[in-house]
Amino acid sequence: SDIHWMQGISDRLDFKLDVATLGLISVLDAGLRFRVFGDESFSFGLYGGTKALLLLLATPGSSSFGGAIAVQPGGQFSFGSKSFQFTLEVTAPIVMAAGGVNTNSSDEGIVGLFPGVEPAIVTEFGISATRSLYIRVAGLYFSAGRVDGLTLVPIASLGASW
Repeated sequence: SDIHWMQGISDRLDFKLDVATLGLISVLDAGLRFRVFGDESFSFGLYGGTKALLLLLATPGSSSFGGAIAVQPGGQFSFGSKSFQFTLEVTAPIVMAAGGVNTNSSDEGIVGLFPGVEPAIVTEFGISATRSLYIRVAGLYFSAGRVDGLTLVPIASLGASW
């Protein structure tokens, strides 16, 4: 399931809420987007918000679950028309706390601060004056408290905005 809600607070400031349940991982994004310049044909905006992740994985003989809370600054370029919008966005989640449990490992506990990056491509198709359908494809890369490599969480979602 997927919920995308954007509410205008003023001409330049919007509240944004995204909830995506992608089977094994659930992601909640909430924050404010400030349009620095532009209109619907081309604009640049800054984003500041929070991200919460919940992961559940069950395999034969083992199960894992965990979660994380992050703050995330970001930016986005959008261009298009009233009937079609294309957006390139990048956020940089900074995980403040994360924890997890694996029933078949001693690798448990809470890890501290670690950074990530989430580039995304969003296409929106207008279906009425105030409603649209969208497709979002993103990849959340983060270090998960490790220095030996990055973890990738691919995210693809379909949704609607109103």
